[in-house]
Amino acid sequence: MTIWDSVPGHADVVAQLQGAARQPVHAYLLVGPPGAGARAAATAFAGALVCENGGCGECRDCVRVLSDAHPDVLRWEPEGAAISVEQVRDEIVPIAFGSPVESARRGNGGERFVYRLLLYDAKPDFKVTITGVEPTIAAGAGKEFIATATRIDGFDGDIRLEISGLPKGFSALTPLVIQAGHLVAKGTINAAADATAPSESEATSAKVTATAMIHGQTTTREVNGVGKMTLASKPKLFVEPAAPVAEVVREPITLPGMVENPAEPNTDPKNGAMTF
Repeated sequence: MTIWDSVPGHADVVAQLQGAARQPVHAYLLVGPPGAGARAAATAFAGALVCENGGCGECRDCVRVLSDAHPDVLRWEPEGAAISVEQVRDEIVPIAFGSPVESARRGNGGERFVYRLLLYDAKPDFKVTITGVEPTIAAGAGKEFIATATRIDGFDGDIRLEISGLPKGFSALTPLVIQAGHLVAKGTINAAADATAPSESEATSAKVTATAMIHGQTTTREVNGVGKMTLASKPKLFVEPAAPVAEVVREPITLPGMVENPAEPNTDPKNGAMTF
């Protein structure tokens, strides 16, 4: 039994980590959904680094690593979903660069060997790309396009897209908004029923700009645009909403023997009429 037996079902990962343990670099990133075994793999890898036999699973070092009691295998976990720059600087760096208590330092080294850790403040930003470009639109019809946002360093606000410079006879609902927390918005470019084919310069004149508020400041980014627009032949079938029917006001009609607003209907046969 070795320390790697604590990582079942991941033979490929174990083989990679076993090779890495023989000549480790400064850091490794193990990624997987909750319950996939990343924690067990990280623990086994740490045990292999401090064990003189590469993770035998039986020595004092391995036993203490598996029981979370080894002084040179330290675990740090964030309280939330993200790790801030301050946490890296104040909590993680002192752990990562501390001297070992018992184990020999493992890894690359030398008189001129150094580690470099780069920290930077988050700079929220965004960019937007358009798919469904180079549209061919039939007169009287429309063509869908999709705007996809890439949100950077935690930016999560609304993004407004303005479309300008469309050829004569072409239109689009603008602004198009990628709502806060969302990544995609869909829009449509329409060609009027009487639209004419745009010239070469008009066909590529449309521009798209994306605007958002970041830290109270308006930030504008250029978008790749919708490309060259082409007018296709007019379709043979159109579907248009019917015009609203005008409201008809009718005057009340009074018949002989009718009583207006009676408390009870008059059903007296002698009267010769029925009132409502």
